[in-house]
Amino acid sequence: MAAHDEPEAIAPVKPAHVPLLVEDGFMGAQFSAELCALAVANEAAFKRAVVTRPTVERELDLASRRSFTFEGDLGGLGARFVERVAEAGVFAALGMEPVAEPHHEFLLSAHRDGDFFTPHTDVVVSGDRAFLGYDRLVTLTYYAHLPQARFEGGELVLHGLFGHGEPEVIEPRNDRLVAFPSFAPHEVRKVVQPDAPFAEARFALTCWLGRNLAD
Repeated sequence: MAAHDEPEAIAPVKPAHVPLLVEDGFMGAQFSAELCALAVANEAAFKRAVVTRPTVERELDLASRRSFTFEGDLGGLGARFVERVAEAGVFAALGMEPVAEPHHEFLLSAHRDGDFFTPHTDVVVSGDRAFLGYDRLVTLTYYAHLPQARFEGGELVLHGLFGHGEPEVIEPRNDRLVAFPSFAPHEVRKVVQPDAPFAEARFALTCWLGRNLAD
C-alpha cells in the first residue's frame, strides 16, 4: 500500500435483529374470554412449570422459571387458534420457509405475583429432540386476561442474537399475538400482582409450530 493510501474502512457490525410479528385483536374478545374461562375452570389442573435442559427432559427449577401451566384439552379453542394462525401466514410474516402441515403443540400458562421466566430459547437440540418428536420453528404467544385483572410487569423481552442489538420489550396486552423464531432468546419479566385471585392471572397460550422429525 502506498504511503498516501488510506486504510480501507471496516464496516460496523449490524445488530442481529430477530424477526418479530405483533398483532393486536388477533382472535377477538369472545375467544379471549373463552380462554380465560377455560383456565379458571381448570385451575386445579395447573401445575408448576418445568424447564428442559440438555440430557434433562423436564425439571422443576424455581430459580429459572416460576409460573403454572396447563397441558390439558383446549376443546375447540385449539383448532380455532391454529386455523387463524394459518390465515395469518405467520411463516411468511417472519421471513421463514413455510411448512405445509406444521406440527403444533400447545401450553396454557398462568403468571401470578412474583412469577417470571429467565432468558432461554425454545429449541431442543441434539439427542434431546427425540422426546418432542419434532423441531420447533416458530413460537407464538397469545395473551388473555379478564378485564378486571390488574398486574404490572410480565412483559416479554426478545433479545438480539449473539448479544447484539437492543432488546424488544412487548407488553402482554389482552388479545395480542406475538410470534418469533423459536431459536430467539427471550424472557418473561416478573409479574407484580399481590393478593390477586387466580382468575385475574396473566394468562398466555403458547403454540409452537414445527416440523416432524420424520419429515
